[in-house]
Amino acid sequence: MPLSETLETRDIEHIWHPCSQMKDHETARLLTIVSAEGCYLKTDDGSLLFDAISSWWCKSLGHGHPRLKRALKKQLEQFEHVIFAGTTYDAIVELSEKNDAITTKRKQSVFCQ
Repeated sequence: MPLSETLETRDIEHIWHPCSQMKDHETARLLTIVSAEGCYLKTDDGSLLFDAISSWWCKSLGHGHPRLKRALKKQLEQFEHVIFAGTTYDAIVELSEKNDAITTKRKQSVFCQ
């Protein structure tokens, strides 16, 4: 790979971007993100962009949230990811139990009024 190739050129040559018309990238530049914090993305030209999509709605607490970073680091000590089809693990069971307790409490408060 020649050093003169840009990251964007290499990307277009090797990656399919879901939810995108790849032909559009022949004329519309990809945004090259170099960092993210809170609700902002920083591009390679130094621009700050408000992340209104939040990585398809999975970043409700923003990028780099300290509590999430701690939880991710803790999980990485066990494993980074495992398919959820036919498997289970302690962290997901604990999270599901907490979610159940929250939603059950809310259901009771709504129906008891």
